[in-house]
Amino acid sequence: MRRVKIALCGFVALALLGLAPARQCRIPLCSPPRRRNPLRRPQRPARAPGLALVLVLCNPRHRPSLRGAPLPLSGLVIGLDPGHQAKGNSGKEPVAPGSSEKKAKVTSGTQGKWSKVPEHEVNLKVALLVRDLLEEQGATVVMTRQTADVDISNVGRAQFFNDQKTDFALRLHCNGSENSSDHGAFVIVPTEGEHKKQCDAAAKKLIDAYCAETGAKNMGLRAMGNQTGFNWCNRMVINIEMGYMTNKEEDALLTDSDYQVKMAQRDLQRHSRIL
Repeated sequence: MRRVKIALCGFVALALLGLAPARQCRIPLCSPPRRRNPLRRPQRPARAPGLALVLVLCNPRHRPSLRGAPLPLSGLVIGLDPGHQAKGNSGKEPVAPGSSEKKAKVTSGTQGKWSKVPEHEVNLKVALLVRDLLEEQGATVVMTRQTADVDISNVGRAQFFNDQKTDFALRLHCNGSENSSDHGAFVIVPTEGEHKKQCDAAAKKLIDAYCAETGAKNMGLRAMGNQTGFNWCNRMVINIEMGYMTNKEEDALLTDSDYQVKMAQRDLQRHSRIL
């Protein structure tokens, strides 16, 4: 049985770094049932990624055929942005085209208050696992980075998605707070833009499904207008905050590769209900 790490949460915090046994899809891939040949080795039913599939099903432009297509995500371009990098760049860039307000190009992120593991490592491990799950289902996945030793600003990450013409993009982050009791998961969405309604709908479905599966505290959606990664991007994009690395329990979960997460894989039938 395949095991996958995937982290995205509050209670589970390592939701994305935990290993979870895959579930088999219970939706038949062919129309009429056929008699089983006792001499033929039975084929394993197709399996669909939980988080990965949710990302695609949240895209209103996509309605995969559950019967016809062996790879339901074929033809889709999904963008993943593992937040931060090993070394931040304090140089300034506009938070939006034509804006006089400027922010640091990119920071190195938070780190585990107890584990001392940097956030950028967790984000990348999660993104690589989600990438593999999406590709197994036929999606073309593009990533802003696949290593920690890069220097890619938030404007550059947004423009990367524009250039790649992504159908859907997800930014992956962990959170930090001065209050160590803060915990939970939430999704940040743009305050305006061409894809505002789609982003809100996708974020709501994603955070609800994620928290229902993992048991994470559902902190809902937060609309923010000062996100450089949103303002420079003309594609559909949202940002999930997977948990608080400044919370002792979530820090332990987010950095524990043995933590098993149910979010890794779920059967296709249950995820299709998200539509």
